[in-house]
Amino acid sequence: MSDKKQQSQTNRLLWVGIIGFWALLALFNISQNLFSAYANGRPLLWRNTLVWQLGWLVWALLTPWVVRLAKQHKINRSQVTKSIFKHLGLAMIVCLAHFLGEAFLNLLVNYLMSSNPPPTRLYVALIAYKFHVHLFAYFAIVGVVQALEYFRQSQHYKLEKSNLAAKASQLEAQLAQAQLKSLEMQLQPHFLFNTHHALIALLLKQENKQAIQMLSKLSDLLRLTMERSQRQMVSLEEEMAFLRLYLDIQQIRFQDRLKVMLHIPEELYPVQVPNMLLQPLVENALKHGIEPYSHAGKLEVLASKQLDNTLKLSVSDDGKGIEFDTFVEGIGLQNTRQRLEQIYA
Repeated sequence: MSDKKQQSQTNRLLWVGIIGFWALLALFNISQNLFSAYANGRPLLWRNTLVWQLGWLVWALLTPWVVRLAKQHKINRSQVTKSIFKHLGLAMIVCLAHFLGEAFLNLLVNYLMSSNPPPTRLYVALIAYKFHVHLFAYFAIVGVVQALEYFRQSQHYKLEKSNLAAKASQLEAQLAQAQLKSLEMQLQPHFLFNTHHALIALLLKQENKQAIQMLSKLSDLLRLTMERSQRQMVSLEEEMAFLRLYLDIQQIRFQDRLKVMLHIPEELYPVQVPNMLLQPLVENALKHGIEPYSHAGKLEVLASKQLDNTLKLSVSDDGKGIEFDTFVEGIGLQNTRQRLEQIYA
């Protein structure tokens, strides 16, 4: 629906509401006259009663004007007295316009019905009798408009506040994603460099068969890395597929010196974990627990579900261990720690 059609429909509904409201007041007034006549045992003068209801029709015509005045001259909290006096002056003008409109309609109806017009003193009495009613009607309309405007502004403020909070949250999420992506991109060249170094070592030893196997595994590893490059989270099953390729490369490198044990229950495969989470931990275990020694070493990766429904992942080796007093975290461990803090903090 176009804006013009929607505005036209809104205006029609507004007019229906205005006329309906004042028509209900007219019916209420007629019912009062009817019950009063019945209680006093006299007949109801229907023509006179209906003619004097024309005042409510005048109010229906004046209501949009009063609504506009209420919007143009809002009651300022810091200048309440000044605003009220201003509206008192406007109310006088509206009441005068109402009197002139009601008098004109009365004269017109009496002329069309070939009746004698009411005497002038009756109109003067009408002003005195209905003045407080019209004054109340004016301020009632102004009060309703002010309340609706306040409510509209309050809702608009809440919506703006909500939108700003949503934008701030979105920007914060985008920043976190960018930081995570930066950390992940630092990891990729790091393990690729180490694998490349191991490949060169095999070539220098003229272990061509192992070098070709490692190169083939590295190709698969690169393909898998590119396929998952746009994802921060992957299933544990996907993470283990990546880790197995990496361990296959390391198995070629260490041969009989490395024994790998993976304990990953299949029911935990669907659990989401950060992409490339385990590789830096395994690389660190190989570097400090397997590589320094000539004898065979064991590397174990374990996944288990905790009582609070969280996932526990552990990487361990049977090496001598490290001296924490002199230990300095490498790029892999630093980035893994920072990524976990970004995602789960």
